[in-house]
Amino acid sequence: MAKCAQCGRTLPAFSFRKVCEWCIRHEAAQRGEEEDAIQPVMPVPWAHTNHSSGMVAAHEGLRFSMASVLAEQSREYRLSMSERSFQLAAYK
Repeated sequence: MAKCAQCGRTLPAFSFRKVCEWCIRHEAAQRGEEEDAIQPVMPVPWAHTNHSSGMVAAHEGLRFSMASVLAEQSREYRLSMSERSFQLAAYK
């Protein structure tokens, strides 16, 4: 995603502008053009928030459950193979 050339905030997708809406309004307010307009509160670019923490937790839970299932299947396979080797040794 593109960043604002002045403040570094993330610009909206498919935007061909180089400067964000906040910077445009801020410059207009400094020039005295916009007196009654409310300046929107936007997050600063250096204070990242993790919006996908629930998704990360779900992904980690899925990875853990898959690993435990695979480990259990591997243990069962090894046990069945060792029983078969004992059966083959007794057959000879």
